[in-house]
Amino acid sequence: MGICASKSTRKVAADMRSTEQLSDLDKIRAELILRIHSLHSVKSDCKQGIEICAIQKEKNKAIILKAKQEYISKKLKEIQEIIKLIDDSQDKPLRDKNTIVSDAKELNENLDQVLIGNDVEQIISGKESSQYDEILKKSLSLTKDSLDIVNQVDQIFESSTYLNEPASGVRRKYNRRTKSSGKPL
Repeated sequence: MGICASKSTRKVAADMRSTEQLSDLDKIRAELILRIHSLHSVKSDCKQGIEICAIQKEKNKAIILKAKQEYISKKLKEIQEIIKLIDDSQDKPLRDKNTIVSDAKELNENLDQVLIGNDVEQIISGKESSQYDEILKKSLSLTKDSLDIVNQVDQIFESSTYLNEPASGVRRKYNRRTKSSGKPL
């Protein structure tokens, strides 16, 4: 038989400010995780919208959607970095936690709702005005990254036109005879 021993430890409660700060960190972390989930869904909608634009041969709308997808990817990385800082801040002093909380709140407030909104269907269908498209182009800064984005959209269009050709769905017929023996299999 074995010996069972227990050690009694006494927990000391932290002061009110630190528990309040932890709850702020937890709230902000939860908000940012929800934001990540919504941004992932918008990003996947952008990808599907680009494919639809490629089928409909609407290159300008596809470029806008690709730029929006790139913008969302950048913001997702920023949010993930803030969440990592929040996770790593559990053992840090209160002053560091305060700076992380302020940075996270600032990032959350600075996310432009127009750019991260789920308006993919409106962009594809053309329900939004051309002024809205111009606002998106300016705010997504298409001038800086436009060459890379246009090249990516061109590649998507080339692959979609190859798949949409009428002969692309036809299978090749193979000869059942082998070359060496000349006998059927």
